[in-house]
Parts: sequence; C-alpha cells; structure tokens
Amino acid sequence: MSSEQSVIKIVSEILEIDSNDLTIDTTIDDIAVWDSMATVNIMTVVCQEFGIVPSFDDFEHFTSINGIVSFMGKVAC
Repeated sequence: MSSEQSVIKIVSEILEIDSNDLTIDTTIDDIAVWDSMATVNIMTVVCQEFGIVPSFDDFEHFTSINGIVSFMGKVAC
C-alpha cells in the first residue's frame, strides 16, 4: 500500500467517511467533519503507525492529504 493510500485509509476511518470521497487534493476545508480535533487524531494515528515523533510545528502539515503524504516523505529521508 502506498503512503497516499495509507493516509487516505487512516483519514477516512477517523473521519468516518468513505475513502472514495478522499483524494490527494482533499483538504480540511473540503470535509465538514475534519476539524482541529480530527486533525490531532489523524496526526496521532499517522505518527504512531509510521513511527514518527512529531513536533508541534508539524501540525500544519496535517490539514490536507497531500500535506500529510509530503510530511511523511520528508521525515522518512
């Protein structure tokens, strides 16, 4: 499973929406239930699942699917 697919799966489960409703271009502004609390939950699950230790500044990356995937690519290097 690619990073993009993994992120979409995690986000869809946390937001309780169909993964087919999410794309790489989906942002927090596109999904009504994607609020700040959901963002914290997404960040927590992604970081736990991929063994990432985030800083507070990393929060800004977790407001879009593309941002999360890009963040994961940067910390994996």
